[in-house]
Amino acid sequence: MQSVIRFIITLLFIGLIVIGVVFFSIIAVVPKDKLEKIKNKDYSSTQTTGKKSILDISLFAPIRAFIDEVSQGNNSTPAYVPPSNSGEIETYPAELPQPQASVPLPKGSIPSGVEKIIISESGFKPSIFRVKEGEQVVLILENQGRKTHSFAFKDQLFAPVNISLGPGESRGIQFYAIKKGEFVFRCDLPGHEDAGEVGTMIIE
Repeated sequence: MQSVIRFIITLLFIGLIVIGVVFFSIIAVVPKDKLEKIKNKDYSSTQTTGKKSILDISLFAPIRAFIDEVSQGNNSTPAYVPPSNSGEIETYPAELPQPQASVPLPKGSIPSGVEKIIISESGFKPSIFRVKEGEQVVLILENQGRKTHSFAFKDQLFAPVNISLGPGESRGIQFYAIKKGEFVFRCDLPGHEDAGEVGTMIIE
């Protein structure tokens, strides 16, 4: 019996020696600044602020960025000041950020305070919306139809504003209201405009 106890004690003693060797080997290998960070629990570089949602995964980062930017009201984005000869502008100014459609947005993530337009085989709802000259327009488009639809302006001035949406999809786009006037938008897929998929943006 005593021999068994001695054997167990010997194993425990050897185990402690092995753990000690491994521990001091790690200290010798890990850089000093890393050890200090672990010691002080400095995790600022990882920015761990709590549980992550699916939108925080890198694959969905563009969606999160778009939603966060719109939800915060784009406070960092200055208004566009049209030049005195704004009536002569025929194309979207190259000095402005060019309009680009967002990736598909998850349902239920549409921020408030934006222009939302629903697209379907019956047309656009609403078919008319108003914005102020010089402001940045944020449009969220939702396809509630059974077919693919698009949103595009007839006027060359807003040619870069163009979105295509599959059934059930929602996408966003941002652009500037360059000059006052009424600008017709429509679904530019063959036959859709003739079927009544047309509307008007009024810049005041």
